[in-house]
Amino acid sequence: MDRKKDTAYGINRLESKNARAAIIEKISADFNLMPIVAEAYYKQISTYFQQHADVQLTSGQICYEAVAAEEPAVNTSL
Repeated sequence: MDRKKDTAYGINRLESKNARAAIIEKISADFNLMPIVAEAYYKQISTYFQQHADVQLTSGQICYEAVAAEEPAVNTSL
């Protein structure tokens, strides 16, 4: 078994798919899930990001939250 050859095959296969299908396939492989279960996880996680990030992204865009290093911490335990 040639690990490098298998990895190259996997990468080429993923590159030939759209991002959604590639992510679902990766979730399926990484967590040893049936593709239909991996797709269900993908849909649910996508919903979480849409609800909490409140940002609509298109292909090729990313979103992340950041704070300034000078921003003081807020004690919410009071």
